[in-house]
Order: sequence, then structure tokens, then C-alpha cells
Amino acid sequence: MILLLFMLYGLISQHFYLVILGGFSFMVVLRMLWKPYTPPVLLFFMMFHWLQVFSSLLYADSLSMNVEELSNTKDVQFLFAMTFVHIMIMAFVLNSFLTHKQIETANFEMLKKAAQKVNVKNVIIGYFVSIIILPIILSATVGSASLYQLVLSFSIIKTLFTGLLVFVLLFVKKNRMLILALLIFDFILSFASFFSEFKTLLIMVMIIYFTAYPYLRKSTMYKMVPVLVLLVVFFSFWSYVKGGYRDFLNQGSTQQVKVVSNVDALKYMYSKVAEADMSMLRDGATIFLSRLQYMERYSEVYKRVPATIEHKGGEDIAQTLVFLLVPRFINENKGVKDASQRTSYYTGKTFSNASQGTSISMGYFCDLYIDFGILFMIIPLALISVVIGLIYQKILTIKKYNILFTYSVLVGTFLTFGTFESDSIFFLGALRNNIVFLMLGYFLFFPVLHRFVINK
Repeated sequence: MILLLFMLYGLISQHFYLVILGGFSFMVVLRMLWKPYTPPVLLFFMMFHWLQVFSSLLYADSLSMNVEELSNTKDVQFLFAMTFVHIMIMAFVLNSFLTHKQIETANFEMLKKAAQKVNVKNVIIGYFVSIIILPIILSATVGSASLYQLVLSFSIIKTLFTGLLVFVLLFVKKNRMLILALLIFDFILSFASFFSEFKTLLIMVMIIYFTAYPYLRKSTMYKMVPVLVLLVVFFSFWSYVKGGYRDFLNQGSTQQVKVVSNVDALKYMYSKVAEADMSMLRDGATIFLSRLQYMERYSEVYKRVPATIEHKGGEDIAQTLVFLLVPRFINENKGVKDASQRTSYYTGKTFSNASQGTSISMGYFCDLYIDFGILFMIIPLALISVVIGLIYQKILTIKKYNILFTYSVLVGTFLTFGTFESDSIFFLGALRNNIVFLMLGYFLFFPVLHRFVINK
């Protein structure tokens, strides 16, 4: 059925074969990374990669252009085809960790019993403490780039509390209105931050929902249609107002900071909601599709490497690893990597840089292509998949905690990973920071948090 839908779209698309390959890769990722009653974090992780590639085809079709015209690059369809292949290879590697025999097989009743042991009162206390303390710690460490990035991984703790609340909402009838009110509060409050973390909350809720209800029955699919329509409308609206909203938050300073109060930020957003109309939503939908796709920079680099700039043969990734693994107190001159400068160099275009409050990356797939070329980049992609798979496996094989506690840690960990658009510094840095956080958590504070939020 799914492949038939892709075939029908391919008939009206300018990219018939790429659409069919995209549909096939979609099915491969879905089949490889779906496991009932286990958080589908690997599936969401790889599906978002897939979406950022496939939406480039949708965006080109919406402009009545093919991908070669859009990127002004010949033979770019081969790049798209190989990127779908790379995504499938990563899914195959990750599948071996998903099916590991040490990972416990769960079911609905097991998860329901685990939810009944959650101390909702303490989870709510922990939730409010985390949303107060974490911003304070982030503000205190903003002067140290390395420490700041590590502290960002501690947002997993806040996701831990929020995830437990969502699990209780789905499995236990008590306190549902209170928990729902807290989640709505979290969603609204997230708009008051510069990066608007509501996307993280939405993804987390979807992941946990499909953990509890992993089978798509007809009744569920009918319910999903209006939800999907509502999400498209919402993200179209958000894409339209996002630029002006951020300018309001930083008051024209061009920095990625919020200098207005939460009340003023929410008032601004409310005024934009009141002004919304169909014209705004149509324009917003085009902007949303443009921002969602992330093959444009990759295609531009594909045109210049190796035709104008030679492959680096692993030099760039080696420098990235040294930058991430050598502490700043050892190398005080390591500086700060500016993704926009690197993007400008490899694409031949000029982009605003970090000093102007902007960071435009090419994505870690593109970084690996620059180093190793379209074929040999499969090797580092497979190695990255192994590291991600090991993190997934190690979390799920911890037996001493309530299963929903473990699941919430797993979801929080994967929500802080990068995406297809993340460059090597950000993506590998997130892997490094999360590994450090998980080690600290395992030996220091996970046992304390578990005793706090789970009834004996």
C-alpha cells in the first residue's frame, strides 16, 4: 500500500525513479527499525534523515523544477540515489542492535504495571525543579563552550521527568487532567525560548505514544489524519512567523539570545495567531518545505568536490576528532568552529557567519563526502551507526531500573542527537557529550533519581 502511494506520486513527479527509490528506502527503514513496545527512537532518528532528503524532491516539485535545476548541479540525481542507499545501510547496521538478545521483550501489560509504580507527585516536583535549574546552569556555563555543550546533555533529565508523565498519561487513569495541563503548559512555555523547544516535546510524545500503541489499526489511522493536517497547518504557521519572532526575541541584536520577557514573547506570538489567514499558511508551507529539506547545500558541494576542490582523504574528520577529544585546557588555541565559513568555502557561496548570529552547516553526510567520496563514506557512516547502536543497546540492557525509567532515559538521549543537517562537529560532539552524561548518570545520579520517582 505504501509503495503504491509512492508510485502514484512518482507518476506526477519530475523524479519518478528517485521517488520509487525513496519509497523503497522508507519501507526498508520501517521494517528494519520497528520493534513493538520499545521506544522507536532509532526509527525516528533515521526517518528524519530520510525525510530531509525526500522533502528535497517535494520542494523541487512544488517549484516545478527538478533537483538539478534547483541546485544548478548536473548528475545530482546520483547523489540523491546514493544518499537513500546510505540511509538504508545505516538502518541495516542499527537493526543488529535492535534485535540483540539481551534486550528484554516488553508488552502492554508489562508497561502498564511499570506505569502504576511511578510516583507522579515526585515526578512533577522533579519536572518543575529541572525547568528552573537547567536554564540557570546553562546561563552560568555559557562562557565555556565545552562545558556549555556538556550541560546541554543534562536536558535529558528534564526529558526523563516529562517522558514519565507521558507514560503515566497513557497507561494510568489517575491524574490525567493534571498531567495533560502540565504538558500543555510545557508546550506553550517552549515558545518563549529562542530555539522554541516545542518540536522536541512533540517528537517525544509521538515516540512514547507509538511505544504504548505500536500497531497501526484502521481506527488509529483515521484518528491520525486530522492530527497530521493540524501539524502541517501548525508548522506552516510557525515557519512563516519564525524569522520575525526571533528578531523580536533578540530585539535586532542578530544574536541567538532572548532579551524580552516570557510574557512579551507569548503576547507577540498570540498577536500573530490572531493575524493568521490562508495566504500566510500557503507561504508558510513553502517556507516549511524549504527548511525541512537539506540536500541543497550537499548538492552544491557535490558540484565543486572533487571538480574544483579535492577530497580530503579523512583530514577533516581527523581534525574534528582532535577538536572534540582534546580538552580546551590542553589546547587553549583550539578556537571555535564556524560552520558557516566552512559552508561558504565548499559551496562557493557567501553565508552569514557566527558573528552575525547565524550558523549554516552542510550536514555530516556532506562532511564525510568531502573527506571520502560517495562510495568510501559508507565506512564512517557504518562506524557512526555502530556507536549509536551501542548506546541504544547499553541503555536498554540496564536491568535494575523500572522499564519506563529506562525508556525515558533512552528517549531523552536520542532527542539530543543531531540530524541529517548537523555537521560533524555538532553530531559527533553530541555523541561524545551524551556518552559522558550516561556514564555519570549510571554511576552517580540515576540510582538517586530512580528511587525518587519510582515507588518500591
